[in-house]
Amino acid sequence: MAFTILSASGSNLTDLTNLSTDISLPVNYSLDTSKKFVICNHPEALKNNMYGDKDKTDCNKCLNQVTVPAGTHQIFFSYQYNNSAGAAAPTSQNKLNFGIQIFNPNSTKLHFRQLKLGHGTNRFDDKKSWNGVAGETIKDYFNSSPASEVSITKNGSYWFDKELLDYSGLYSGLMEFQVDGQAIITVYIYENKWNIDGTATVIPKTDGNGNQYSGYSNGYKYVADTITLNASDLQKARRYLKLNTTGISNLKINRAAATSDLLPIYLAAPAGKCISPSTSGQNLGNWGIIYEFPVRFVNDSGKSSVTFNIYMKTDTNDKSEYCVINSGSDTKYATLKGNASGMYNSWKCISKTVTTSTTETFRYVLGTNSCAKKRLIFTVS
Repeated sequence: MAFTILSASGSNLTDLTNLSTDISLPVNYSLDTSKKFVICNHPEALKNNMYGDKDKTDCNKCLNQVTVPAGTHQIFFSYQYNNSAGAAAPTSQNKLNFGIQIFNPNSTKLHFRQLKLGHGTNRFDDKKSWNGVAGETIKDYFNSSPASEVSITKNGSYWFDKELLDYSGLYSGLMEFQVDGQAIITVYIYENKWNIDGTATVIPKTDGNGNQYSGYSNGYKYVADTITLNASDLQKARRYLKLNTTGISNLKINRAAATSDLLPIYLAAPAGKCISPSTSGQNLGNWGIIYEFPVRFVNDSGKSSVTFNIYMKTDTNDKSEYCVINSGSDTKYATLKGNASGMYNSWKCISKTVTTSTTETFRYVLGTNSCAKKRLIFTVS
């Protein structure tokens, strides 16, 4: 069964304080590490010396390159173009295209199938705003259907393309796909695709680039064991789960004790370097990672019915945070920001009245251009 997701408006938006009496819930996530999460965010500000075109000065570059095995995988990408950075990649002067190449290095045909997709820019005729890119693209992802299977010949390629039109903006997306053999995933910006010959080098990550990464993680979906919440317990104290952060208590991943849910990122360049929760410049917040929570609400209060509430909260105040909640075919998102006029740090996203008990599932995704330190807070009323 599915929850109804509440709109992020009116009384559903509020400011919550983390109480000393709040109790951390134990959680075990299953993470399928055989599935690759291809992360494309460095360099975030696209410049005119980053094109894949071999005939352009100082170019013949790619943004990311990851080899994936047969199976199901996911790609997340987030970039800015026509930005204020020096020598930005301007669509007004060059035809700027974004492309993901799926290359077949095998001696036999490779079969590729796009399973889910959501992507877009903040251009006026697309997602219209930065929060629209962060939220609507994930909404589109959940609502999307599989595309037809594509056969790729030996040493052949399939391309996912998007022309980035003249606009100073943001482009981001999430794609799940399936291949029946090894594939090389390469991400480019380019003017002319036919000037790309496969010799491009990955733009290396340097310490001066902040929390921007290109590479991969092992796994892209956390599936929690069923979380049981008793009304009698919540009447005494709220329960919570910390997300997208370090310093988490009562956490296990694949039954092994952990203190962070931030996935390690293996950089494309320099190859083999790992950015983990224990290193400086760690994963900024698991953008695009799907968290799935089966929840069992139990009314043991002695009342004929109680209402269980779930709040999505940001523990940061310095910038807007884009939080997406999905259950079944219903997906909504909120822009949260504490200590800001007209904005709030918490969204009551689920409210369920229960007479006896019920078990339902919801999913959470943190959209692009957000920061770490989120939490779910569970209450009864």
